[in-house]
Amino acid sequence: MFEDKKSICGGEKIKKIGIYGGTFSPPHKGHVAAARELLAQGYVDFLYIIPAATPPHKTLSRDDDPRHRLRMAQFAFAEITAGGNAVVSDIELMRQSPSYTSDTLRIIAEQNPDAELSLLVGTDMFLTLDIWHEPDVIFRMARIVCVRREDDTATKKALNDAVRRYKERFGADVVMLNIKPTVISSTDIRAAISRGIDVGAFLGRDVYDYIMEHGLYGTKKRSSCDDNT
Repeated sequence: MFEDKKSICGGEKIKKIGIYGGTFSPPHKGHVAAARELLAQGYVDFLYIIPAATPPHKTLSRDDDPRHRLRMAQFAFAEITAGGNAVVSDIELMRQSPSYTSDTLRIIAEQNPDAELSLLVGTDMFLTLDIWHEPDVIFRMARIVCVRREDDTATKKALNDAVRRYKERFGADVVMLNIKPTVISSTDIRAAISRGIDVGAFLGRDVYDYIMEHGLYGTKKRSSCDDNT
């Protein structure tokens, strides 16, 4: 069930709220690093980490159960959420319809009317924001924080062009958040797992064990006997 700021913070007023959505299939250490950096640099006081149920811009695999992604996200971000200034939310998983970011922003803004909202997105998502559902609502309601790898020079021009375009068309407020490069993506991780490669170092052991236990991404479901051999 979705929690609002009062239940999380005991009624304390939150001024800056971050929204970090994604499929998180699976969530890896790069995702965690981005969330941690957003909080560390003071862009937000509190962060909602929101696994998407049915993302309209992505096609999920047949065995990609949102409940598994929610549980993996809870494992992956456990250290951050333990600090009390972040939560893994099921707000989008409760919907039967596609996960539109504009709808999520409306809900969070309604429950936190005085808060400043920031939307955390990766480079690929940032470059396509203007073709998302209701982009005008997204840019009006939230500052956009684009996570950019420190060594990423290939997309520098594209990012600058997008920033200029968004500011001219939507009056967007955009911030670039530089992080250390992640050497692997969720797509790479799924492919590696299906080939039997141990990628626990990139995921965190709890997430990797969960994948193996439930037979996700083409793995053979681990039985209780496997742990005793």
